[in-house]
Amino acid sequence: MTAPPLPHPACDAVYELTPADGNATSRTNLQFVLFYETGGECPRARVGAAMRQAFYETLARYPILYGRIELAEAADGATARVVVRRDALDACMPRYDEVAVEERVADIRRARYGWDAWPPALLRVCVVRRPDTEAPLVQCVVTWHPDGVGLLFSVDHSVADGVGVDILLNQWARAVRSPAAAPDVEPDFDHVALFDDLRRGQQPDDSDWFVRYVDAVDLEQKRGHHPTGAILNSDPRTPQEVERALRADVRAVRVTPDALRRLQEDAHSESGGGGRHIPAIRLAYALFWQRYTAALRAAAPERQGDCLLNVVHSARHLVGRPHYIGNAVCPVYMQLAAEELAAQPLWRIAERVGERMHSVSRAQWLATTLLMQDPRRFAKLLTVFGSPANCQLTVSNISRLRFFDADFGFGAPVHATLYPMLIPGFATWMPLGPDGGLHILWNLPAPVAAHLEADPLFTRYAEILPASHV
Repeated sequence: MTAPPLPHPACDAVYELTPADGNATSRTNLQFVLFYETGGECPRARVGAAMRQAFYETLARYPILYGRIELAEAADGATARVVVRRDALDACMPRYDEVAVEERVADIRRARYGWDAWPPALLRVCVVRRPDTEAPLVQCVVTWHPDGVGLLFSVDHSVADGVGVDILLNQWARAVRSPAAAPDVEPDFDHVALFDDLRRGQQPDDSDWFVRYVDAVDLEQKRGHHPTGAILNSDPRTPQEVERALRADVRAVRVTPDALRRLQEDAHSESGGGGRHIPAIRLAYALFWQRYTAALRAAAPERQGDCLLNVVHSARHLVGRPHYIGNAVCPVYMQLAAEELAAQPLWRIAERVGERMHSVSRAQWLATTLLMQDPRRFAKLLTVFGSPANCQLTVSNISRLRFFDADFGFGAPVHATLYPMLIPGFATWMPLGPDGGLHILWNLPAPVAAHLEADPLFTRYAEILPASHV
């Protein structure tokens, strides 16, 4: 039987991207990995063809995913756009690979999903992209196990963020289960139109310390410095070498639902009842910020300066409807003296995090994000928050996204994670499971990890897994 033709866009198109997309340091693939158990049988014969067809039917609604990114130098920095040409679709067509493997999902699960136990075929898509790359913007690898399925879904980060990939995954899964169903939420890939709309909204307060701090960075003084792991046009390393460098210190941290409840109970008790209504996620921010910066200073006493906390939405490029973005945790930019941060109880730090979250409205944060689209300011942002020399914790919290809703007809995934590649000090927070908890990937240098593992307050609530368990 002849396979039906693959769906594809019907016309040429050009999508202008924002100035930040033209920055070479942001050229990475955003990769989510999901594992499914299917009760001792390989479901390929049952759903394999339907998954492949639904993959292309889902993506064909968004022509930008079939394009190629073109960069151009301008007076104020690089610009970027995605160009879709019908006569070049063969080279840019999203890639879908299927591989039968011997590894069992049950064994991977017993290994607590350490990436050393993953089938090598699942990791065939390199995370780091050169600016002149010819690879498709979307790539998917499906590994068929004797007792389940592994899935790597990779999208160029210039055209999608965590929200956008989450939407695409769930639309694809729904199309497999119910081919006639209409998508419930449509991502919006028109970056320029989104930013033009937001420019008419609230502008950031010039007194905001975060804006002032970024603007105060003197790039001339820091010439030659770029964030560890960033890949520049002049970088002599191969993408694979950059990938290995960024993966070397990534550790997985687990915070179970029971641990979060215990954290709330302890805060309530310690505060004399005052911390009763503090959300667990704010207490988790307080715990990780205080203990991590203490570990940083213990491992490197020469570190000076205030301690910074930077919590960001998953909406790096605002892909998705604004109301959907609003479901994420509010952003936080905070700065405290090291001695003040170390001396305060967790419940009080969490209260101050909450105060800061309320003072930065979504409109103000989006306006600040617009401010960062200036190429020179974006370079300063990377210098401030991408530098391992700063005493800071940077968190991308996507723990409210719906990865465990991605059911292709054989149930929810038993594990969802990101490909382990992060800049130093950066942590991505994902859901641990459908019942809550946190699965955290964290670029954590070994001396700092050793201090945290010996910290009784940190280990009361969080477990750092061995280095391969990412």
